[in-house]
Amino acid sequence: MTRGAARLADPDEAAQVPHWSPVERWLWLLASRSAHSDYPPDPDDADALLAGLVRLSADWRALINRDGAAFLGLRRDLGASDPYFGFAKVYMHTVYLDALLLGMTQRLSIDQLTDSAARSFQSRDLASHLMELEIRAAHFRAMYWLRDTGDHGHATQILAAYQGQYDLDARFHLVVNEISELARVVQARGNEQVSAALGVITVLGLPIGVTLGIVQIIGANGVVPVSVALGASFSATAVILHVHEVRPLPGPPAGAPPALTSAVTPALVAPSQPAWPPNHGGLPAPLARRWGSTLTGARAALGPAPTPVWVSLDSRRKMS
Repeated sequence: MTRGAARLADPDEAAQVPHWSPVERWLWLLASRSAHSDYPPDPDDADALLAGLVRLSADWRALINRDGAAFLGLRRDLGASDPYFGFAKVYMHTVYLDALLLGMTQRLSIDQLTDSAARSFQSRDLASHLMELEIRAAHFRAMYWLRDTGDHGHATQILAAYQGQYDLDARFHLVVNEISELARVVQARGNEQVSAALGVITVLGLPIGVTLGIVQIIGANGVVPVSVALGASFSATAVILHVHEVRPLPGPPAGAPPALTSAVTPALVAPSQPAWPPNHGGLPAPLARRWGSTLTGARAALGPAPTPVWVSLDSRRKMS
């Protein structure tokens, strides 16, 4: 908008913000299309409403907000003989309008990506849906996600003002991170399925391979030898895959005080009583019967075994 008078008067229904100039009141009224009766701005937060202000030159300014854009001349329009406002109108209808249209295209594309990402778990094929989203995001980044419009600085400022009003930069990075996180979850699920399939193949393939090797070595034919070899192979595989329970480590002596249980360390001292266990160190019964006499003689020659005694780290007192 340009004016024909020498002085710019306040609009009739402009926002009543004390520290706003008539130019700022006109820009806000035109860009927001909101009169003071429709939306009275808070004076303490009124400056945030002018965050999209673009100072084009000493002749005119622009204001970009979520509702629209306004261009206002700061001096009197001389009509057809004006040396600048004719070109300003051309700029507004071409370069500056293209910047606004590019920002609108970016906003619509980000909205569509966000909606599609939010409905990901409603799709029948989540992996294909996420692949399509990644392709769309890459295409949008390559074709439409521009932060500048070339050599024309004012058009870049208008585009940046529009992007800032809708926080497009943060929203785009947020939806890209969301798509990447969903793709990571699907990939982890796929890796688990592949690992499970490999485990099944290993469990089934190892006995079969061992069976074929045994049959080939012994040169046996018939169902019975193959069945016996297959059963033996499955049994050996089950033994290999069996996980034994770990025996717990011995704790402190029963007579140790509970408060000092966590602050003691074993020290070896010579006891006054024999401490060799009668079961020959926990050997299995057949080995104990076979080597019992030999071990008893060896232990008699070595003397009594040391017994752990718990010594406090704080008081250094020995507790038997």
